[in-house]
Amino acid sequence: MRKYLKELPSDHELRNKPLIGSFYHAKNGKFSREVFASYCIAKACYNDLGVAWTDNEEFYFEINE
Repeated sequence: MRKYLKELPSDHELRNKPLIGSFYHAKNGKFSREVFASYCIAKACYNDLGVAWTDNEEFYFEINE
């Protein structure tokens, strides 16, 4: 199940953990990509991202429940 970070409350644990291991895709894109440790945003949490990222990309974690 996908947990889209934008839809979660700002104090949710997933919005406040590093993005490494999350996935993202452009809002009009077809393909998702994983955030790897080598990415400049990997150590940042969703709440630290600027609007250039949050308005143009959708970030989510895959949660196995």
